[in-house]
Amino acid sequence: MTQPLLTHLHQFITTHYNRKEFRTLCFNLNVEYDGLGGEGRSDKARELVRHVERRHQLPPVSGGD
Repeated sequence: MTQPLLTHLHQFITTHYNRKEFRTLCFNLNVEYDGLGGEGRSDKARELVRHVERRHQLPPVSGGD
């Protein structure tokens, strides 16, 4: 996945999920919220995006070429 798409995903999470919803998202992805680095929701969202990207848990995105 390209960096702009990862950045967009991070921004989407921080804009559209409150803390409770974000915890639920982590639960649904089988990721321990408290195990994510960072202090606030933005930091944890960044770490979640990195986590799922490293584990190839993000679906492929077609470029529309």
